[in-house]
Amino acid sequence: MTCPECGKESKDNTTFCTTCGCELSKPDREKAGRLLILATPPILLAIGVALAWDLGMTNPLETGTGIGLVLSMFFLVCGLGFWIICKTFSITVDYSTHWKAGLFGTAQLIAAGLLALPCQEGVFTDVVKNLTFHDEQMLKLGLVFALYLPTVFIDFWGLTRNPQAGTMPTTGNNPKLSFIELFPSRIPICVLMTTLLSAGILTYLLPTQKREFLLARIAADFGSLDVALEHTNSALKSDEKFAPAYHLKGLITLAQAKGAASSQAVYLMEKAEKLDPNNARYLLGLSLALSQAKEEESALAAASHAVDLKPIEPTLWIHLADLNLHIGNKQAAINAYRHALAISPNDPLALNNMAYTLLETNQDPILALEMAKESVRLQPGFVFNTDTLAWALYKNGQFADAYETLKEIRQIGSMSPEIEFHYTMICKELGVIQNPRLTLEAILAHPDIDIEPVLRNQIIAAIASLDFLPDNSNKPEAASKSVHLDPERIKDVK
Repeated sequence: MTCPECGKESKDNTTFCTTCGCELSKPDREKAGRLLILATPPILLAIGVALAWDLGMTNPLETGTGIGLVLSMFFLVCGLGFWIICKTFSITVDYSTHWKAGLFGTAQLIAAGLLALPCQEGVFTDVVKNLTFHDEQMLKLGLVFALYLPTVFIDFWGLTRNPQAGTMPTTGNNPKLSFIELFPSRIPICVLMTTLLSAGILTYLLPTQKREFLLARIAADFGSLDVALEHTNSALKSDEKFAPAYHLKGLITLAQAKGAASSQAVYLMEKAEKLDPNNARYLLGLSLALSQAKEEESALAAASHAVDLKPIEPTLWIHLADLNLHIGNKQAAINAYRHALAISPNDPLALNNMAYTLLETNQDPILALEMAKESVRLQPGFVFNTDTLAWALYKNGQFADAYETLKEIRQIGSMSPEIEFHYTMICKELGVIQNPRLTLEAILAHPDIDIEPVLRNQIIAAIASLDFLPDNSNKPEAASKSVHLDPERIKDVK
């Protein structure tokens, strides 16, 4: 074997040149390193699916694939980032070091997340009450990365402490190697184990009710609701006045509620609210439970109180607007959506809901179309705002565009009665449906139509209108296709 550096001959089975110490098997070793990098993401995907399946999630394939994709992304980012650092500072490393950087970087992310959880319970309990829900999530995410970044850079530094990565003669007297140089991977292993041990110790030092609540949160986030219920019961057994456990148990019960089970969720939410009456999040949960229990007025009162406590939270305004819309207070709903958009102008849900409310109240269909388009632009590929866009196009006389827009989501599969109604009305205007009455009567016979009285009345009115000749003079004129959202016009809606 010829050395690429000095040109001297060496035996075929040698790793380093006996003359200059250059690594002779570098091309093969680099190929093996690339193979490790490419083969690891599919393995992480398989690990994610296996984890989701083991935790008993509702859709283990989809959820597990999402977990695996996140792990794969961090693996590739860490491996690529380490490669860039090595190239930038001319650091010579072993062929598998980039793979180790990705592997330890991914594992360190999980460890930092676990360490952040007890820190959140012990430090941020009172701070988050003064933040919006979005800012609260950003604060928690920031804590994760505040713990993650220093540890991952220590890992990267440790992986560069490998003497065999560069030129090392195989003959002669070598200086005595230090522990770090002899076992370079021990540094990231020690950092990883220290992080995990710190997470375990901090979790153990939490009061019993907070520790059990933390475990319940983790189980609920992974979709294991039965396990989460067990831990909330343990937390309440330890402290009967621990409001967060009542709230979380109420949310879990609400997610599993069918019929009379929602009354139990109401009880739990009321208990949490009484123990911590100034918590807007608990009032939101109580309002959701009351709404599901068909106690609309009480749900509206709880939502109004939540808004009074935290008027800077757009989620609360959207929920208040949805409740008003459900009970028929359309103008109050529009006012609440306006408050939400004043706080968060780019909220696709608020834009969509206000657009649909404007259409239902026959107020400014052109503005509704602008808002529906903006909602779809901000959050594309969703049924709820695509249907609103199609209905806004219909209300503005753009029937062909409405038909093409709604046809996209109907191809997904079975649609709700509301979408079928919109599709039927659009097809009627285009003349592509032979007997719209039969279709409307079939939608009216849908088993879920009774829980949507507003839609039911619309279908009945549409069937009645078929007995009269259409008046073309009353059809809305086609709006311009090149419209732009003007935030100032939202304030002018009466």
